[in-house]
Amino acid sequence: MIALSINNRNEEQKVRDFEREILRDINKGLELNIRQLESGIKSSNYAANSCQVVLHYLNDEINYHDSLLAHFSRTIKWFRPTVTNSRYESLKSYGRHLVRNDSIRHQLEIFDYEWFHVMHDRQEQFFKVTVLPILTKFFASLDFSLNIQSDKQMKPFDVSELKRSREYYSIISTLKLNRASQALWYNNWLENMKKLSVMIENELDQFKSK
Repeated sequence: MIALSINNRNEEQKVRDFEREILRDINKGLELNIRQLESGIKSSNYAANSCQVVLHYLNDEINYHDSLLAHFSRTIKWFRPTVTNSRYESLKSYGRHLVRNDSIRHQLEIFDYEWFHVMHDRQEQFFKVTVLPILTKFFASLDFSLNIQSDKQMKPFDVSELKRSREYYSIISTLKLNRASQALWYNNWLENMKKLSVMIENELDQFKSK
């Protein structure tokens, strides 16, 4: 019986060591995801701001000036964060019950983010089907570079014709709403990831104290 008790304690310790290891690795992945989301928020806000500048121009609130060419370019940019956590996927294969802390186990559900893929798939579909055909009518070339703060320019064929286009106005208005909504979603996700990181750090401290 003593040998059996020792063996049970050893097995329990192995499980706890694995839990500690996997939580530590998940937390490392969170650091990368947090930086990605911060870039996504910055990018979304930057693009939304350029959309607003272009709308001011289309609404006759500002006059045409050369700096608008860079804003035309930034309106069509967006950054898709690379948010993954392979260690969490490993945990799911073993069973999330291995994480004893109920609050952490529940918070880990932030990695089940089907909404993220749906949101981006819809945006990409909107761009390909609706935006791209209109833009090619009004601009000599389009800027698809990934740098949201790029000073690359998109020059209209005819500024007057562009300004009269209801289709272009609708596109810019929609892009502005999309980027603003995207920033809000990312910010909420970011706060939840930071919250999870703090919870995991506290749990790891508990491991050390035992």
